[in-house]
Amino acid sequence: MSTNENFKIGDLILANNHRFIICDKPAGMPVQEDKTGDKSLLSLAEIFCKTRLHPVNRIDRPVKGLVIFAKDGKNATLLSEMLADGRIEKWYLGITRNKPEKESATLEQWLIHDKKTNKSYIYDTEMPGSKPACLDYNIIGSSTNYHYWLVRLHTGRHHQIRAQLASLNCPVKGDVKYGDKRANPDKSISLLAWKLNFINPLHPKVTEISSTLPDDALWNHLNENILPVWIAKLSELK
Repeated sequence: MSTNENFKIGDLILANNHRFIICDKPAGMPVQEDKTGDKSLLSLAEIFCKTRLHPVNRIDRPVKGLVIFAKDGKNATLLSEMLADGRIEKWYLGITRNKPEKESATLEQWLIHDKKTNKSYIYDTEMPGSKPACLDYNIIGSSTNYHYWLVRLHTGRHHQIRAQLASLNCPVKGDVKYGDKRANPDKSISLLAWKLNFINPLHPKVTEISSTLPDDALWNHLNENILPVWIAKLSELK
């Protein structure tokens, strides 16, 4: 998978200070250099910042969304610790063809990553070499043929959301690797690393950063018709 578009790195930057930079990665662009040799988000961000950067989180190449780079090793350690203990909340949006039995649930499973196939496998009980994988999900709406998911990720395993949703017979739209029936035309998958909530180390307040949704009919339906209703419902519960 390659991305042929010429992105201006300045247009992808959502936050920038002396501790970290947060970018909105396009689908199709690798976070770091891979065997294809395609331009990576990291290399572009380092050119922009004129310094070496340290990835704090990573998202899969066919996924759009938020990536944090720390500007030195000390802040990389701090932000990685915040990510690991839940002080940085990670929220995803996704689209599937199938709907799970439960409208909302917490999935606590075990994951094994097979490096040879670059694929992760989900188990309901601990297996040799497995790691715990935990997420919460809500089905926040549906269209005629698709269902929209809001996912809060508690652990950051390889292909975790893709594998866990597939374990419910709900592979992400376009994700043929995990069982969807056909690829998206642009080779992306319909999963977005949408929102980060965290206590900014620079300020004693909650910082919320959001990715822009992809521009197509399904994502536009989510943005215009489903998210506003869901957000209003949450506001009523507060």
